[in-house]
Amino acid sequence: MRIYRITLVLGAAAVAVLALAGPAGADPKVPPGQTATLDCGDGPIPIAVAGNGKWTPAHALDSNTVYQPVAFGASTNTFEVLTGEYEGYVGTGPTDDPVAKNGARVGQGTLGCQFQIEGTFYEPNFDGLIHFESTGTVLVKVTHP
Repeated sequence: MRIYRITLVLGAAAVAVLALAGPAGADPKVPPGQTATLDCGDGPIPIAVAGNGKWTPAHALDSNTVYQPVAFGASTNTFEVLTGEYEGYVGTGPTDDPVAKNGARVGQGTLGCQFQIEGTFYEPNFDGLIHFESTGTVLVKVTHP
């Protein structure tokens, strides 16, 4: 039962990480909320998102580039319990299904990218630390304000 709770917690964490919303015209110098890596074919780009919603723009940490998601492919979520009674347990969380933003015109000025988000958090139900990683694909519109 506890492992099932870890899976639910991981699923909630992954959704929260991917669901970081803000207005489309947000300032590209936004302070980092959740950091992640985006790779659109030219190598990894460190990004940050702040807020809470699936369609949050991601801001490149080394430029003014903004990546506005318009569709997500399937994503995979994995976790490892680092401390506590279940230390060393490795598992997978729920896999997120592909989803597109309502009204988005996929293919018109969009760029396909891979994302990777990872982090560590304390889970009080297990009195331990859990490390998670979420990877998947995203279709974005790129702007350079």
